[in-house]
Amino acid sequence: MSIQSNNTMTRKEKWVYILMIIPYYLMAAAYLLTIYEFFHDELGLLPQYFYIASIIYMVVNAINDPLLAMWSDGTNPRKWGSKRLIFIRWGGVFWALSFAFTWIPWSTTNQFLIFLQYTTFMCMLDNGLSLVVMCWMALMPEMESDNNNRIKIGYYAGIFIFVAGLLGALIIGIKDTGWDNFRILAFGIAGFVIITTFITTTLIKERPEFQHDKRVPFWKGISGPFKMKSFMLFVGYNLFFNVIPAGFGASFVYLYILVIPGLDYIYYVLLTSIGTFFIPLIALQFKKKWGMKNTIIFIGLLTVFGTLLLYAGNLYFDSKILALLGILFMSWVGGIPKAFTFTYTSLSMDEYEVKYAVRRETTFLGVNALLTKPGDSVGTIIVTAILASTGYIDNAPAIDQPLAALNGIKMFMLYIPVMFMLIGLLFIVFYPLYGKKLEKLMEDIEKLHAEKKNNLPPVESRKKDTIPT
Repeated sequence: MSIQSNNTMTRKEKWVYILMIIPYYLMAAAYLLTIYEFFHDELGLLPQYFYIASIIYMVVNAINDPLLAMWSDGTNPRKWGSKRLIFIRWGGVFWALSFAFTWIPWSTTNQFLIFLQYTTFMCMLDNGLSLVVMCWMALMPEMESDNNNRIKIGYYAGIFIFVAGLLGALIIGIKDTGWDNFRILAFGIAGFVIITTFITTTLIKERPEFQHDKRVPFWKGISGPFKMKSFMLFVGYNLFFNVIPAGFGASFVYLYILVIPGLDYIYYVLLTSIGTFFIPLIALQFKKKWGMKNTIIFIGLLTVFGTLLLYAGNLYFDSKILALLGILFMSWVGGIPKAFTFTYTSLSMDEYEVKYAVRRETTFLGVNALLTKPGDSVGTIIVTAILASTGYIDNAPAIDQPLAALNGIKMFMLYIPVMFMLIGLLFIVFYPLYGKKLEKLMEDIEKLHAEKKNNLPPVESRKKDTIPT
């Protein structure tokens, strides 16, 4: 796998980059929409085991990302042919196989074995996900420095991710015909992911100007992001506005059906994700008028208070329409600030590179994961606690559920997520990279990249290794 130099991504590179991630989101959608139901309802894992598993997952989920990130950043591309694509390829294989074997129960009666399987495969899947997604995210800001282009690439990626998520929601309908059929499907998805991973990772190239950055010792590298004010504020915002609220989403659609009759996985994914087609375009218009920071604050507050109003109306009138509007409002309007998340992730990397002349993409992504990934488990813990404390009856229709259980579902469907989002907005108020300071950062990063490009060794002196197969 050779390396080339360019200031921006070519058309081919953009499309290969976007297509590279689609199979993983297909797999992720199928996983997220079924994992909780499989272990909670089908295998009957008790609440106390869910609590313990969630805590273990929090720890593993936090620690593995910075370790994997430093591994990628510290990889010698002269020896391995790349420092991103090799992890996307083999991490993808590991992730796919972990997904396929998740659905083969170790036991249907032994609570400890069910707990052990749930915990083991959650952690395995997260390791594969972390390797692939962190390195995929690291590629784009290394290959494209223009913020508007980054947002546009994120826009097109979002459209294809939506399609992949919708396909994932469609195909899990096979689950309703029996878990044995779903297991066969899982192996088919895993095979598709592995094949497409090998194809796409041979069609895209990494930039040479970042292959010659000096290597940074582990502790010095891992401590760098903690010293960046912009990054730490972004992490706080990302944790509370994006990560924790997302944990109350797709995995619990089978519960939301109880308060919104007629809703199912496909409709949920379609309704909450269709905004992908227009939300980033709206976000770009707001960016031109208000800038990214002000757009996040103003639209974020609108999301919070609008959703709370719809939640209160739903409680008072017991209207499924208001509950559905609450989900849509939180997804669509709340999606406008989220359109800038990928860009905000890259800005602190740019700032660090300007300061130290070294690019540490996956290290920043790893530290971000260290501090935010525990938030993935918050939703599961809160939902499990609410279900257990309100008398929720497994597999029972809404008419047989206690009123407290139905109100509890409404609470973690609408109220609790936006309370976390409100906390997240407090961090962005103090975010320093905006206005003239942001403009200067973009000028400085362009100059630095030009210098790195001009100081490259001759092409014939670069070793053209390929990824081992």
